[in-house]
Amino acid sequence: MKSEEIERQLEKINPYSETGGWCDSVKLIAAKTLSEFELRPEQVKVLAIACDATERYHKAKEDIAAKGMTFVTQRGEVRKNPTIDIEREARRDAVRFFRELNLEGVNPEGRKPRIGGDYM
Repeated sequence: MKSEEIERQLEKINPYSETGGWCDSVKLIAAKTLSEFELRPEQVKVLAIACDATERYHKAKEDIAAKGMTFVTQRGEVRKNPTIDIEREARRDAVRFFRELNLEGVNPEGRKPRIGGDYM
């Protein structure tokens, strides 16, 4: 997918994004989803939320790679990097919101979407 096409597809979703500053891989996911599926307006909002969560996941992974899984406190205690929780929650949220899109041939059988929930 060419960058002009990606940018054109992203114009449909940018008003719904909290961050809008997605990395290239998240932009590609959003653009491909918008071009390959006919989404209803509420699904475009859910896609924006899913992409925001995916971006948080990527940023958390970068932070963990840079700072490590643990840190040492001033008292010498080894503690878990709190970004690990952010990474786990963002990954869980991204999966949940992508599942909510209920895209043909993408969701596992038996998982029902709940579009229209309180999170929108």
